[in-house]
Amino acid sequence: MNVLIDDKEDISFQFTAFFLLFTYYRRLKRVDMIEPLINSYASRFKTISFLEHVLLLSRLLVSQDAYDLKELMKQSRSLVQKSEFMNHPGVLHYYAEIVASYFELISADQDTLLKDVFAKDYIELAEKHMDTCLNLESDYAKFYATRGRIKLLLGKYDDAIHSFGLAKYKEKPTRVDYSLVIGTYQDYLLFAKQLKQNQALLEQNKVLDANIKEVNANNIRLISMFTGLITLVIGNITVAANSQEPIKLMFMLNGMFFVFFGVVIMVTNLLTKTKNSKWLWLISGILCLMGIGILILFYTMEII
Repeated sequence: MNVLIDDKEDISFQFTAFFLLFTYYRRLKRVDMIEPLINSYASRFKTISFLEHVLLLSRLLVSQDAYDLKELMKQSRSLVQKSEFMNHPGVLHYYAEIVASYFELISADQDTLLKDVFAKDYIELAEKHMDTCLNLESDYAKFYATRGRIKLLLGKYDDAIHSFGLAKYKEKPTRVDYSLVIGTYQDYLLFAKQLKQNQALLEQNKVLDANIKEVNANNIRLISMFTGLITLVIGNITVAANSQEPIKLMFMLNGMFFVFFGVVIMVTNLLTKTKNSKWLWLISGILCLMGIGILILFYTMEII
């Protein structure tokens, strides 16, 4: 404290003392001590750009609702874009941690996040900054944990699981709160594994739904075909027995059958996305053309 009080001390030396004291209070979560410290001494360090990061850190201790976190996230983004902080692991990590905390708090599902341009931009930037942090300090466990949280938001579950595993491995057992921190990493790890399993189940359900739709479409086609064939046979027999011009009427019935069956295939293709839809479109087109050709021939015979 004497260094801070003495106006004759170098400003950089004073700021170092200020930051060390701030960090000490912050780790103890002594908000009651941090606020007076900032109110008393922060104004003299306005020329030091790192002060902005310190102020953001202090606000995080008392800001836990979504609105506050969003504002901190925006301010932190402005800070990481400054040239002097582009390779500062503490500043970059703070941004990524705020991003993770905000989007976890609003509980948006992954699909919604990735479709939201605002969210995707912030999260992908956080992912980039965490890679930078780990390139600069590869042994800091919390960096891996934060990267895992970001990977979860992006739906990269394997990467998230790997990151949380490394966080557990690299955390120092000498930490006073080691058990608590490891428990947090373990919770995230289990959550990531659960999300991965859920994703696998969803993919299986999608495949199953697609197969069911294709089976249903094939059933509709078969039923329509047999119905049409039965109708055609009965119609031809009836025409042959009762009509004076059975050949012409048979042409008409056959033409109508081909058109009908071709249209049925087209409709089922539109309602269900089948794997062989291109071939089915071709078949339906051929059937319709054949039917139309037969009907044209029928009407030509009528005119003659």
